Amino acid sequence: MAPQQPTSEPLGPQSVIVVSEEKFEHPRSELRVETGTHKEGIYFSSRPSSVVSRFVRACTAMRERSSFLRTPWWARNGHVNTLVAHMFRAGSKGHPGEGYDRMLLRTDDGGTLSVDVTRRNGVASTTASASPCAEDDPFVLMIAGLGGSSADPYAQAMTSACARRGWRSAVVCMRGTGQGPVTSGRLFSARRGSTDDLRFVMAELKEKGVIGENQPIFGVGWSLGGCIMSNTVLEQDSLDPAVKIECAASLGAPYDLHKSSELLKPFPNRVYSQRMAQGLVQILRTVAHNFDGVTTNYLGEEGKFRFDPDACYASKSILDFDEALTAPFFGFGSARDYYDYSSPGRRFTESSPSVPTLVISALDDPVVGNVGIPFEAARENENLLVVATDCGGHLGWCQSSRLGCGFASDAGESSWTEDVVCDFFANALDHRAGTRG
Repeated sequence: MAPQQPTSEPLGPQSVIVVSEEKFEHPRSELRVETGTHKEGIYFSSRPSSVVSRFVRACTAMRERSSFLRTPWWARNGHVNTLVAHMFRAGSKGHPGEGYDRMLLRTDDGGTLSVDVTRRNGVASTTASASPCAEDDPFVLMIAGLGGSSADPYAQAMTSACARRGWRSAVVCMRGTGQGPVTSGRLFSARRGSTDDLRFVMAELKEKGVIGENQPIFGVGWSLGGCIMSNTVLEQDSLDPAVKIECAASLGAPYDLHKSSELLKPFPNRVYSQRMAQGLVQILRTVAHNFDGVTTNYLGEEGKFRFDPDACYASKSILDFDEALTAPFFGFGSARDYYDYSSPGRRFTESSPSVPTLVISALDDPVVGNVGIPFEAARENENLLVVATDCGGHLGWCQSSRLGCGFASDAGESSWTEDVVCDFFANALDHRAGTRG
């Protein structure tokens, strides 16, 4: 049985519909979920002039069920979708991307952040003059999932999707990932420290001219990277930093970290946790010497942290690793305290985030689950759109044997998720131009 192909029609960089305010009507969509939660479809506020309403009106994939994600019969299981997508992305089948130029940014605490800036037509792009583009176009910052980096095929594919729109991009490798240098006793978390690092990167890239002075910054995150991206845009509303994310997308992210951790305890889900814990331990082993003699936690509290390498290396799950290292270093008494503080789901409200934000989640995700997704907040917040798919697994969203999130047999072809994200960004860009003009 040949799988059906999606019929989503990408808007393209110049094709977002512009409609005057007085002509706005409530968007009509076959996919809108009017009541309840955890149902396939889209969740949004129907205020006619909102950026999300404009997007729903303009994007066929958000209006017509025939253009929504169409999962082949063999991928209608969360584990199958997750594993098949992972296999398709492996080795020579990985997405080639556009190539990167690495920047190493030294932080105030002596740490180093690796930022991989996407090349443009094979040309170095770590300075504005080397890769000119219109300041009205967005610069797209990306964060991969737990322990991931710019080498992850879904990140590579998104950089190519952005390049086809004429947009520049970069992938921020969290501390310890991407084979970048680790020069301080600190790795990453789902919120504390990581959101600071992302704001630091934005400011540095602006100062160095990689991002134009008035160029908007958009952000994409997958899995834990999506959690970090969500926390960053939520924090903006209270911190009011000098440099901000102006539009964001989060794919396959956990919104209740404790519930995600509980989901990973029974078999077969615990296999995912064991594999990810092994990856974290492998990262730590190569940089553990940086923690020698460190007794001060992230909050600056002396004597509140003690590095226990044996406990870290013995980790059999993400929970074990977070209890041994992440929670105590970042100033939490337990992994549960860390999870409660770092979970973004309950902090989505009718007014926050205040920038256009897209959430794409698969309801059958066996890694992060579906608890905490901000369904109700999306009905009240005119900036928030939640897209829920029945199938997709963890960052799978397989559409056929040759196409899915981060993978296509033809590297010039975008997947459904990449099209939706880029179309959302294009619409937000058009809305921004209209409000500024």
